[in-house]
Amino acid sequence: GLLPWGMEGAFTQRFSGAPGSGGGTGEPAGRSTRLALSGEMGDRGVWRFDGQAARTRDALGGDGAPHQASRSNGLMVATECRPAPGNRLRADLRYATRDYSLQPADAATDPTRQELRTFSLGSIWDRQLGAGASLRVDGLYAESGLLEAVAPGPSLETATEIPGRVTNLVWGAGAALNLQAGEDHHLDFELRARAYRYDGRDRGYLLDAPETIPSFAEPGEGGRSFSLLGRDEWRMADGLRLSYGLGYHAVPDGVGSVLVPRVGMTYAPWDDARTVLSSSILYRVAGPGPGLAAAHPVPPVRGNRAAGSLGYTVGFEHRPQTRLQIAARLSYRPFEVPPEAGDDETGDGWRRDLL
Repeated sequence: GLLPWGMEGAFTQRFSGAPGSGGGTGEPAGRSTRLALSGEMGDRGVWRFDGQAARTRDALGGDGAPHQASRSNGLMVATECRPAPGNRLRADLRYATRDYSLQPADAATDPTRQELRTFSLGSIWDRQLGAGASLRVDGLYAESGLLEAVAPGPSLETATEIPGRVTNLVWGAGAALNLQAGEDHHLDFELRARAYRYDGRDRGYLLDAPETIPSFAEPGEGGRSFSLLGRDEWRMADGLRLSYGLGYHAVPDGVGSVLVPRVGMTYAPWDDARTVLSSSILYRVAGPGPGLAAAHPVPPVRGNRAAGSLGYTVGFEHRPQTRLQIAARLSYRPFEVPPEAGDDETGDGWRRDLL
């Protein structure tokens, strides 16, 4: 009630470590501050702001040991609106900086300092096409720039920046169609394309941004990739569901492709569906081209060259309303999974198993 224009907000500040820690006691010291605000945009929209800052310092092993320190700042601005019934449009902008330094105990060893700046802009449009059908279209632009400082001798005060900033860039777009073919039948289709540039690939940098982490499914320092995904799910009986699907991932220009069929099953033994058992098996078939074959190594296991092409997942969930909730998952997948849209609110976890 203290904020104007119907806004809601929260301000939090946290401290960690004892007085004097982080400066030779071996115990880390830290401080974090966060401000979160939200409000309405007319009758059909909301906006959110989230700003955070954090500092940590740690002595790795006590007096005379190396010291590491990090500073991070970030902000996010997001909007969500419903311009018409059955339509929802979301967009978010994020900017963050992170600075990491390592001060060695040995005066003959040069200290390390790296600075990372990240920026991303994403949007998602959901549209209800009718009874039992929906469409989602999303887009993403993300870039991260890393700057490294080198200092002769034990002090970072004399550090000099290496000219130029190492930059990773990602452009991504995708579309997903969901169809409810019947009470017991569900279909999903997805198309996804990305263009990428990874200047900092395999150079040993300590910092990276989740949106621009290089994937083994996207070989080289630059290129394009696209994926086609499909799934068919049936309810075979009360509590028992069978799903099967096919995924295709390719890097054009003669680099290569991968085809991954998958079959899975989930079972809820009781009517409340709070306990679920799941399992899936997937197999990778590499297409022509040397790039993805090198990016998806298939190591021989006991003389079987195809052993690295088979993967599986087994899961267990028990989620009562008022007691301890348990979730466990065991997976073996000796090949890289192509990048996803990064939207955790979709609930489409099957895509990570499919390809």
